[in-house]
Amino acid sequence: LVSGRAAAANRASLMNIALLAGCAERTFYLAPEANSVGARDMGLLPASLPGHAATDEVASRERLERLWGVKLPAQAGMGYDEMLEAAAAGRLRALYLVGSDPASQGPAGQAALQKVDFLVVQDLFLTESARLADVVLPAVSWAETDGTFTNLERRVQRAPQTIANPHSQAAPDWLIFTELAKLWPAVTGEARSEGKKSKRKGGDAPRQWGYAAASEVLEEITRAVPMYDKLNWAALGEEGKQWPLAGAAGSPLSPAAVRRLVIAERRSLAPGRSDYPYTLVAGQVLLDYGTLLRPTAVTEAVAAPVAAGINPADAAREKLVDGQLAAISSAVGQVVLPVRLDETVQPGTLWIPYSLPGAPAETLLGSTSPGVGAGVRIAAAG
Repeated sequence: LVSGRAAAANRASLMNIALLAGCAERTFYLAPEANSVGARDMGLLPASLPGHAATDEVASRERLERLWGVKLPAQAGMGYDEMLEAAAAGRLRALYLVGSDPASQGPAGQAALQKVDFLVVQDLFLTESARLADVVLPAVSWAETDGTFTNLERRVQRAPQTIANPHSQAAPDWLIFTELAKLWPAVTGEARSEGKKSKRKGGDAPRQWGYAAASEVLEEITRAVPMYDKLNWAALGEEGKQWPLAGAAGSPLSPAAVRRLVIAERRSLAPGRSDYPYTLVAGQVLLDYGTLLRPTAVTEAVAAPVAAGINPADAAREKLVDGQLAAISSAVGQVVLPVRLDETVQPGTLWIPYSLPGAPAETLLGSTSPGVGAGVRIAAAG
C-alpha cells in the first residue's frame, strides 16, 4: 500500500481514516527496513530536511546553513522511483546507490541502471546492481560498526560493533562518505547561485566532515535534528532514550502540523481489461529473498514460498492444481511460477510477495503501476 506510484496517496488516505476515527496518534507505518524512522528523522525523504522540516521552510533551512556553512536548495529532490524513471529516460546520468539494489527488482530497474553513464554501488554484497556498476565501494554490516537505530516509539538505541575482520578492506558507510567528502568539489553559496562549482584545495575538508568515530556523527545529529537535542552516545545506555529529552529543543511535529486531513492526489487508472480478469496483489512478508537471505535448505523452510497464491475456486476454474507451473501475464510482463492453493487469497486475486528470486511481482507490476496491484491472467504453463 505504501510503495509504488500510488504510495503517497495511499498513505494520505490511511492517515485520513485514522484521523477521522480518532486514532491518528496511535497509527504508525511499519516499514520493511530497520531504522526507517531514523532515516526519515535525518531528512532522507526528498522533500524533507533533518528534523522533518520541509525543504522550502526558510527558518529551518537557514539554521542548517549556519551549522554546515553551505547553501541548501529550497526545492525538493527526486524520490527513489523518480530517480529510476529519470535514469531510464536519460535525464539522470549518474547514480550512487547505498544499500539499494534496483536491478534485483525486475527488468525496469535493470534497464534504468544500464542507461546511466556512471554507476557507483556501496553495499555489503556484490548485488545484481553492483555487477552493473562502474565502481563498487565495499561496506560493512551493522554488526561491524558502531551506530544507532530509532524505532517506532522514537527510541534511539545504540548498536555497538560486535565483530571485526582485521583483514577486511570494507568500511562503515559514514567513513566512506567522510573520505569522499575530503575529495569532493565544494559548492559555495555564491557559486551555487551562479550555477558554478568552486573547487576546494586538495585535502581541505569542510568542517562538517571531520568525524573520527560514529559517536561524533551522533554529536552532529544532535545539533542538526531538533528532537535529538541533548542525546549522546554514553547517555543512550543499554535501553536507549526516547526523543525529545527533557529540556531539549523538541520536535517540529506539533499537533497543529500533523492533525489535518490531506487531499490524496491519485493518477487516473486505466479501466480493467477483460483479458486480464485477475488482480495481482503484491506485498511484503517477514522473511523474503532480499539481499540478506539467500536460498538454502534452511532458509527455504522459513522464507516465503516461491509461488503464486490463488484461491482454490479460481484454481479449479483455471484447471490448476497445487504445485503446478502456471504462466502469469500482465500488460507489461510475464512470469512462470508454481501455484499454491490458499483459501486466504481472495477470489479474483493472485498473491505474489515482493523480493522473490527473479522478481516476479515486480516484473508483472512494471515501473508505471500504482505499486499495489495490476490486472493479470493465469493459465497452465505449456
